[in-house]
Amino acid sequence: MSDIDLIEYGEMRAAVQQLTRTVATLEMTVSNMNNIMQQASGGWKTIITVGSVGGIVGSFGTWIATYVKP
Repeated sequence: MSDIDLIEYGEMRAAVQQLTRTVATLEMTVSNMNNIMQQASGGWKTIITVGSVGGIVGSFGTWIATYVKP
């Protein structure tokens, strides 16, 4: 009568429902990661700036200590 196996159909339907839940979870995870990356985008710039200024100040201090004699 019918070419559709009801047991196989039920198994495939359950698999599709599980995949749908998995994709929804992945979408939430990616969205959370995106939010975290947007919040942290300015942080690395601050770290680079502070490190650069510290290097300049340290270099200048070393130059002063080397060439200016007490």
